[in-house]
Amino acid sequence: MEAKVAKSGTIYSDKFVIKNVTALYPKVGTKDEYQGKSKYKCDILANDVAEFSEIQKAVDAVATKAKFKKFRSPIQAGEDKVTESGEPAAVYSDWGFYCKTGTIFDISVYDKGNRKLTDPEEIDKLFYSGCKVSVQLAARAYKSANGAGVTVDLHQIKFVDDGERLGGEESCAFGAESADEFPEE
Repeated sequence: MEAKVAKSGTIYSDKFVIKNVTALYPKVGTKDEYQGKSKYKCDILANDVAEFSEIQKAVDAVATKAKFKKFRSPIQAGEDKVTESGEPAAVYSDWGFYCKTGTIFDISVYDKGNRKLTDPEEIDKLFYSGCKVSVQLAARAYKSANGAGVTVDLHQIKFVDDGERLGGEESCAFGAESADEFPEE
């Protein structure tokens, strides 16, 4: 894979596709607030780093073109992810590796039948932590006050199949089917 330099000076890779990976905390119907910016995002999980080989090729190409000797990689070991309190993050640590993806720009979202989805509510109901997705990504170099790194931009996401739900229940707490069914006090 080859890295390029945009007119703006940004170093980026060609777009590439990763098929049938597990989504974690997908926020692809409505944007999530992140560091003061609205952003679509979806972490992807893998048991074996080989599943992320295309991402690694793009990251390496961008880092080489940017002449980074040390940089933060978007691919991390699941066991290294910790919560704000410093405890291991259970959902991540159950997997070998994860990669954060996201963008502040609009993305294309598709269902299993390749129908383009535009309704944020429909999208947010379809995508959940644990579902299988295919994603179109591109790597991009950045420099910040915290150092240099390579990030992975999310361009398109497709729902592929249901998977084991991660990090949450399908219905409301206490076994209630809806918020209206809580017992009276």
